Amino acid sequence: MKNNPPALEPLLIRAKQAAAICGVSPRKWADLQASGQIPPSFKLGGCRVWKISDISFWVERDMPSLDAFLKMRGTGR
Repeated sequence: MKNNPPALEPLLIRAKQAAAICGVSPRKWADLQASGQIPPSFKLGGCRVWKISDISFWVERDMPSLDAFLKMRGTGR
């Protein structure tokens, strides 16, 4: 019997996936980003991505604004 490697969970997701796991539309996600209400994104290649860990941290702390999120994380970015 062949051992299959464990399934890997993604570390980064795109806007459409982030919106879906947070229960909002991609358009609403874009609006939240434009108004500074979600965790920071990063440009990877030609794509904008979010860290799953940042989204989890954000939700667990009642979805603070970007500024408050960055202060909680202890980072300037």
